[in-house]
Amino acid sequence: MDTKQVSNSGGVVRLGDLSLYVQQLELRLEQSLLDGLRKIAKEASGDYLRAVEPMLDRLARMKTTEAAARSAIIIETVARMEAKQELQGIDAVIAASKTPKGAALELWYRARAGNPNLQLRDLEAVIVDAEIALDVHFQIQEALGAKDDTKSEPAGSGNRAA
Repeated sequence: MDTKQVSNSGGVVRLGDLSLYVQQLELRLEQSLLDGLRKIAKEASGDYLRAVEPMLDRLARMKTTEAAARSAIIIETVARMEAKQELQGIDAVIAASKTPKGAALELWYRARAGNPNLQLRDLEAVIVDAEIALDVHFQIQEALGAKDDTKSEPAGSGNRAA
């Protein structure tokens, strides 16, 4: 079976004056895209200890046994999380695909087969804010035929066949 035949379902994403055909990817490329989005998600999650420092500072000012015990639990949990270096879950990956960097990466992966000169940095220069990124994300999903709950009709108002 020809892999191009398997991976050619898609549609057009419009970004300013640019119209790019996006398509499903071969498994190897899909995995590479997923790895890239996981990396973006991990970068966005930042330093776990830095995230809890304000709470640790407040607990330190309390100077109680209970506050010290809570601080120890928080530090132990953070250390365990950092030591595991767990892969970012699918929710974090989806959230990353809706960021400017993530939307540019996914658009680049899915559009470059038909646009070999397309550069990731060029897309990153155009997808500069959350609104544009979200629009690109939804256009990609629609082009690939995905359903998105955030765009579906409220319960009871749908067009159901009787």
